[in-house]
Amino acid sequence: MTDKKLVIGVALPPLIVIAYSLLFKVDPITTLLHLSPYFTLSFFLAYLASNAVASVRDALLAKVPYSVAFKARLLGNAVGLVIPGALGGDLTRAVVYSKSVKLKLDEAFAISTVSAFYDVVIGSLMYLLLLIVQPRPLDVIFTLVALANILFWLTVIGYFAGTAGGKKNRLERLIFEKLRNYPEIERAYFRAKEIIKTKNTPLRVLQFSFLTVAEFAIQAMPLVYLFKHNYLVALLVNQLYFVSLLILIPAGSVSSEFALSTVLPPNLAISLRTLELVAFALGFVFIKEINLKHIQEELRRYGEVFKRAQPRTGG
Repeated sequence: MTDKKLVIGVALPPLIVIAYSLLFKVDPITTLLHLSPYFTLSFFLAYLASNAVASVRDALLAKVPYSVAFKARLLGNAVGLVIPGALGGDLTRAVVYSKSVKLKLDEAFAISTVSAFYDVVIGSLMYLLLLIVQPRPLDVIFTLVALANILFWLTVIGYFAGTAGGKKNRLERLIFEKLRNYPEIERAYFRAKEIIKTKNTPLRVLQFSFLTVAEFAIQAMPLVYLFKHNYLVALLVNQLYFVSLLILIPAGSVSSEFALSTVLPPNLAISLRTLELVAFALGFVFIKEINLKHIQEELRRYGEVFKRAQPRTGG
């Protein structure tokens, strides 16, 4: 079943692009070839530059070498094409961090989650603030997506940071009473809370938020070419596309095409979408950074816990 889901995840983005092309009678190859080579080059350079800035934040968060953070970010983006959400990009980055600096996987995942928090919350807030530039009726759909993600992440991260270092509350006592045979899970949970708290001091929040804004600002620069040199509109469209990717479908299939179609003609929408998929896929050159043996060794601790907790049968 897992293999089937993986195949579907891999196949879905290109299939949706093909379906969209057929629906609007667009030849994606011809359309791409008709794009200005300067636009195409600037698109990929901006993609790499924006990830380079985000990797500064990630390196500071994870305390890993910058090269490790950069590879982890590009590879995480690539895996996110196939597996959406925390189990895609965030877990991939955590695995790379864990391998690099010998962090426990749960600690690395907590750090990667903090990085995702800044991307989602700052990226969504930028979209909401930019709506005044060019409001449209269909914006209400993505406004709800952005608000839901902001509320979710602020609640989760706020709860973890606000309750770190304290005694178990009533809910936690209830949960871990049922998981009393799994002490490693409990320890990992409270380590994660402490990490999230220490990584979100007021100064760091300001610093990481600035780097995240810079990340998106750079990412939007090539789109100025498509919107008559209006940078604010280009930035709004960039953030609209980002918010569309927050819908938990591999690579934001369907939602991203729909979002781009609200602001661009079909030929440009499909071209931009195709370029984005290719850019994300570039990260697979670092696939060897994921060491399956290392992951198995990290997870074996939990496997032993679960095995120990199995009820005994027989005499």
